[in-house]
Amino acid sequence: MKNRNLTSIVFDDIRKKILNYQLLPGNRISDTEIAETMNISRSPVRQALFRLAEHGLIESRHNRGFIVKVFSAKEIEDLHVLREALELSAIDLVIENMTRETAQGLQHAVDRLKPLIDQNNLAEITNIDWQFHNLIIKGGGNTLMIEFYRSLQDRIKISFPHLQTPGPAMWEIYDEHKQILDNILYKNTAGAKYAMSSHLRGALEINLTATRKQKPQTP
Repeated sequence: MKNRNLTSIVFDDIRKKILNYQLLPGNRISDTEIAETMNISRSPVRQALFRLAEHGLIESRHNRGFIVKVFSAKEIEDLHVLREALELSAIDLVIENMTRETAQGLQHAVDRLKPLIDQNNLAEITNIDWQFHNLIIKGGGNTLMIEFYRSLQDRIKISFPHLQTPGPAMWEIYDEHKQILDNILYKNTAGAKYAMSSHLRGALEINLTATRKQKPQTP
C-alpha cells in the first residue's frame, strides 16, 4: 500500500480517536507505537501526525514528541470569536436562501433533542447539536464559509473538556436551539442572531469555567 494511502488511514484513525475523546488533551502520541501496532513504517505515521498538527489537533512538544492539543483560555476565546462571526453571518444567508429541505432538517434536529435529553444521551445530543449548526452554515450556500467552518469545527470540538452536563442545562440548550429555529423560520434575522449569540456565549462561559478547573490528561 502506498505511503499516501497509509498516511490517510493513520490520519483518519487518530483524528477519530481525538474527536471521540479516546485521546484527551495532553495525551502523548507515539509514532513508534502506532507504527508497531499497525505493522507499518514510521514515515507515513509521522506524515499523518504533521498533518494533524497542521489541522490544529495535535502539537509537537520539545522532548515529548506529539501530544493532543491543549487549548488555553485565550485560544478558546479566539475560536469562539471566529465561530460566532461565521454563524451570525450564516443566519443572514440561510434566511435569504431557505429551502424546504433546510427548514425540515433544522426542525428535525430540534425535535430529536427532546427524547435524547430524557435519555441523558450526551454523545448523541452533541452530534445533533453539531448537525443543527452545520445545517445553518450549509443552508447559507457559501462554499468558502462551509469549508472554513469545517476546518474550524474539529478544533472547537476538542477545545471542550469531556464533561457530563446536568439535565437542567440540557433543557436550556434545547430552548436556545428552539429560539434560534423559530426566529429563522419566521425570518426574524435580528432575533435569530440574538438567540444564536446568547447560545454560543453561554457555551463559551461553561467551557472556560470547566477549562480553568480541569488539568490536561496525561497517560
